[in-house]
Amino acid sequence: MRRLKRQFSTIKSHGLGDEGLNMVSHCRSHKEVKNCWKEIGAAFPLRPWVSVYHGAYILFEKDEKREWTPGEYELIQNFQQKHRSDWNVLAEAMGKHHIHVKDTWCRLNVPKLKKGNWS
Repeated sequence: MRRLKRQFSTIKSHGLGDEGLNMVSHCRSHKEVKNCWKEIGAAFPLRPWVSVYHGAYILFEKDEKREWTPGEYELIQNFQQKHRSDWNVLAEAMGKHHIHVKDTWCRLNVPKLKKGNWS
């Protein structure tokens, strides 16, 4: 939540208007806000600005259009069994962000997955 408040503060202080959120989220494409994440990251002294950027990027790229379907869950399980954890390949094929695919895999209840203490 603090990230969002800081982002909106940066958008307002730079006079970026309605397009500001998109500009800040995709700052590499907009030279006028190129270093905005260093400014936003300064509000979080215990975290590097790159970490703040990646956290916000994942939030903004989250697909809220629809829920994951059972078929997509099955696709993730089958992919992981054959290709292990190359989530970038699967994410590109599904049109999703690789972090969301990886996180969905982690949420799945896989019966063969060993959990608990290391042996």
